[in-house]
Amino acid sequence: GALDALLHQVETNNKTLHAERQRVEAAGKEFQTGIWLYDPQVSYDYLKGFPNSAGNQNDLIVTQPFDYPTAYARRRKLAALKTGQLAFESQSLRRDILLEAKRSALHLIFLHKRKAELNRRLAAAQQFLENYQKKYEARDATVLDLNKARHQLFNLQTDLQLLEAEIAEQQGQLTALNGGIATAFADTIYPQAAELPEFETLEQTIEATDPTLQFLQTQMQVGEAQLSLTKALNLPKMEAGYHYQGILGQN
Repeated sequence: GALDALLHQVETNNKTLHAERQRVEAAGKEFQTGIWLYDPQVSYDYLKGFPNSAGNQNDLIVTQPFDYPTAYARRRKLAALKTGQLAFESQSLRRDILLEAKRSALHLIFLHKRKAELNRRLAAAQQFLENYQKKYEARDATVLDLNKARHQLFNLQTDLQLLEAEIAEQQGQLTALNGGIATAFADTIYPQAAELPEFETLEQTIEATDPTLQFLQTQMQVGEAQLSLTKALNLPKMEAGYHYQGILGQN
């Protein structure tokens, strides 16, 4: 429906969500840093002998340092948990922004319905005033009756002007949420809403899917994984490599 299309636009164009997507992408790459082996080290020495009979010496050393093996599995687990936590945080932000847009849209539906009713009353008040004007001219109504009709019309015109200002304000909020791109939303029919399940079912669903709760649960797991990694990093470091030495024709 129109509301779903509006929310899709907001999700695509909202500047905060756009910045959040970039942040998630950058942070995801940052979490991957350091989970693999360190850079290998290479050194080469050429030592010229003196006198010449002493011979020249060549040394080539290639080494690969690495942490205790369990540290890499724990680093990968920690990176996966942080990436998941970041996704939950992003989902929570997306939910809040789309909820704000949905509330504005639903309020606009109410305002449009009210505007239609005010226009109907305004037309009736205009006709009422015209009828009393004729009666007054025919001396079938007093000036007091005529003034009451005018006052009723004036009040309705004022209410309509205030309503138009409120509609413009809500439209402005939707435009801001839509990344500054103006969007027309003139629905006067509320979307159908699914019936709420039993409270116990609803509570279980929220506990299982709410991104804020999932973020907090992952936060505890991140703390446990960080502690486990710290313990692994305290274990001895190791190196493996290759050492070549050539001197006096011997390798």
